[in-house]
Amino acid sequence: MNDKNKPLVSVGIPLRNSEQHIERLLTEITNQTYGNLEILISDNNSTDETEVRCKEFVKNDKRIRYHKHNKDLTASENFVWLLENASAEYFLWAADDDMREPNYIEALLNQMIGDPACVLAYAPAKTFKSYEEQVYKDTKLQQFPNTSFWANSDFIIQSSRTIIYGLFKRQAMVDYAWFPCMHGNDTAILIYLSTLGTLRMADDTCFYQFRRPQTKESRSQRNFYASAKQFPRLHQLYWYTRAARFGMNKTGRQKPFMVLYLWFAYANLIKRNMKYARKRFVDILRYFRFK
Repeated sequence: MNDKNKPLVSVGIPLRNSEQHIERLLTEITNQTYGNLEILISDNNSTDETEVRCKEFVKNDKRIRYHKHNKDLTASENFVWLLENASAEYFLWAADDDMREPNYIEALLNQMIGDPACVLAYAPAKTFKSYEEQVYKDTKLQQFPNTSFWANSDFIIQSSRTIIYGLFKRQAMVDYAWFPCMHGNDTAILIYLSTLGTLRMADDTCFYQFRRPQTKESRSQRNFYASAKQFPRLHQLYWYTRAARFGMNKTGRQKPFMVLYLWFAYANLIKRNMKYARKRFVDILRYFRFK
């Protein structure tokens, strides 16, 4: 079958000063074994040579569309812009510092076509910290449980930053109202998607995720989640609240969870994870502001 007769897949590439990685990424995406692609680039007001290098690829590949924003966006706004401007039935985000097998898109699409109820397909993942050495650590990612809310949400909480870069049905995200915060959108999105259909893993490809050196911010975030293990069900309800409030805001089911949301934030505040817990209180204030 000719590629033009196959389902169109949109690949959204969020960028910000990506001159070191963009040529490698675009070469990787344009050489995927699945060719019927719409490749969207959202440049978050880069100040380096990102624009020049992107436009060189645009000249040689009509599937690529490049857009540069003339003001700084948040990371979430950059991701959302790509989703809103895509036109294909299927969509995935491609971060500039990660890598994928040549058959990545094809393998994920086959999973989705094989299961009409599937809303997101992802791949086994390995992490690496250096492009020079490329020593990979297996994340031992498993098949999504697709059972109870508790089992599904626990899996998502542990794996969200990897499987969020899978392939999903774009229509499933149309009614999702984005949560206005800097961290945690991936978990809320995936819990929301898990209520709409199944999630499937494609065993015949692989995703390689670059892990940046740990910063004070990431250590604070890790400490926050470590203490949350003392309240596993409460932790899940916290994320469900976010997904329910901002993804299923038309159902009216979110309000009963707000007391638990407040309880969780307070419990972590007194656990001495002050910096990150304060951000959760900001989330709460935003809930009442944007509801």
